[in-house]
Amino acid sequence: MRPLMSFVCLSWVCVLLLLSPLSAQPSKAKAHPDVISQGMKIAVDDAVRRGIQWLKRKKIRDGSFRGGLTGSYPLGETALACLTLAACQEFRNGPVFQAGLGYLRQTYRRVRSEDGLVALKTYGVALTMMALVEAHRQPAPKIGSRRTGVRGDRFDLGKNDRELLQEMTEWLAGQAQSGSFSYPISEGGLGPDHSNTQFALLAFRAVNDAGIEVPGEIFLDAARHFLRAQEDRGPQVLRPGKMLRPGSRSLSYLPPGKARGFGYRKGAPATGSMTAAGVASLSVCREYLREKRPSAYTLSMDQKMERGIQDGIAWLAHHFAVDRLPDPEGFASSHQKGLYHYYYLYTLERACGLSGAVRVGDWSWYFEGARYLLEAQQRDGGWPERSDVSRERQADSVLLNTCFALLFLSRFSDPNRPITKSAGDNLNLAAASTLSDEEFDSFFMVAFIRYRSEGESGIKAASFRSLGGRVYSRLVDRLESKDRADRAAAIEILRRLSRKRFGFDPDAGEKERTEAIREWVKWAEENA
Repeated sequence: MRPLMSFVCLSWVCVLLLLSPLSAQPSKAKAHPDVISQGMKIAVDDAVRRGIQWLKRKKIRDGSFRGGLTGSYPLGETALACLTLAACQEFRNGPVFQAGLGYLRQTYRRVRSEDGLVALKTYGVALTMMALVEAHRQPAPKIGSRRTGVRGDRFDLGKNDRELLQEMTEWLAGQAQSGSFSYPISEGGLGPDHSNTQFALLAFRAVNDAGIEVPGEIFLDAARHFLRAQEDRGPQVLRPGKMLRPGSRSLSYLPPGKARGFGYRKGAPATGSMTAAGVASLSVCREYLREKRPSAYTLSMDQKMERGIQDGIAWLAHHFAVDRLPDPEGFASSHQKGLYHYYYLYTLERACGLSGAVRVGDWSWYFEGARYLLEAQQRDGGWPERSDVSRERQADSVLLNTCFALLFLSRFSDPNRPITKSAGDNLNLAAASTLSDEEFDSFFMVAFIRYRSEGESGIKAASFRSLGGRVYSRLVDRLESKDRADRAAAIEILRRLSRKRFGFDPDAGEKERTEAIREWVKWAEENA
């Protein structure tokens, strides 16, 4: 979630020849190198651009973003949306971002004065702190073509926001309970959990970067808490090291690690999202403690934290998944599994970005997660809940899902943020005719998604002719999609290219569509 480099369409084709496809099935390390292909970057850029457009349309008149939880979390949803806008570089003087910040400042003061801080939540305050810090970030100068990273960025908070952040920092620090955090202490009955704790630590990290003092014992106590909360034992898991040689897709391996996860609370069964939250939290604490070097932070503790981080990543590798929650069988209802899926992907990005893990076991975690999100994005640019969640919760949580998806794709936790800026409005379709089949699949996906979302106002249907005969079979495959929008876009392009119809109706039943598709398959084979 940080700056996206500009892209020039005519320059990327040669690079794309060397890199991996977007449409392959999930596989091990030998299939995908650690460097994200240019084809993937283009697809991600398009998805981010469309997602941000969707998000900006959700702002209401008072500057807030509301997805169904605003009554219980007056700050949370708007703060998450503002943080997402900042992640994707839609901020600074942007009216939507500034309106959101204005709502957060006003709402915080209102809740503080009217409710005596009782209605403040750890999630909302922590996210507001992060959003306000991002509003004042001044990126460090570049060295060569790469940034020096977020640790070298500068901040000009201004008097009002500095005072506001100092007050929020004091309130949040007051919620600490032996190194962990809960919903407000005043609510009672809800003990500390690792989700609230992760957000609190991320907020403290942000304000510390901006020059606001955070009590050092916060990070020390949190480190001790997570070391105690991690599972004591787990299966041995191989840990990939570096590529054996430049350009190689074969990995060396480090000594095995124990797959030890984290639960929602100490003693609870380990889950994917909470293990990722534990890894991210330990990484934040270790970063701070290694910088400040308090006397209580010993070499032995540093080594235990390193082992805890690596064993947490080993757990994520042992249970790796991006298309579902990697939780114990029967741990949660299908409702819960669907509800927290995008949140899990968000925590996975935090864990890997903050710990510096390029891979999770043999898996290129970003490639696999990004590919899943590209396929899951809806025509309007948002990400919906899974179908196993009630319709009411689907409507409530689309805002959260879209933010979490965009935070994953934009890789906010990576200081060098290897994602490009918007791919722009022009794609050199003719240049794709020279690509290999695998590279062609990546390019076709970008072009088709753009046409599906923009219609003739973007890429013209007739322009697909310049992709050559290979495009016909890809378009026919889309006629079999379960998504009506996919079918409608594909048949429109095919009709423009062939001037034939074969009776295909995207709204017809599956049997009727199948009969028409047979004719289209035959035509595609004859014209390939």
